[in-house]
Amino acid sequence: LVGFHIVSVNYFQSIGKAGISVFLSLSRQILFLIPMVLILPSWFKLDGVWIAQPMSDILAVITAVLIITRHLKRLPHRQISSAELLKTKAPCSSTE
Repeated sequence: LVGFHIVSVNYFQSIGKAGISVFLSLSRQILFLIPMVLILPSWFKLDGVWIAQPMSDILAVITAVLIITRHLKRLPHRQISSAELLKTKAPCSSTE
């Protein structure tokens, strides 16, 4: 789960959406973990401290899934035919 979250953060950073990237990055440790560490022990005692980390990870992944899904729906969809794929050539990397 955490791997998807990290990939989501890196994806938004790589496409120039720094604000979303920072929000997702901070959501896991600050937005979700700190409140859970403060709230859950009052209900679950010591187990609440242990439950806080996985719960914050799950909430961060859910947040990342929602944001990624919304972002991908807004991308323009373009069908590429196999003929178009064959026309494009990768640049040669030889130094001749």
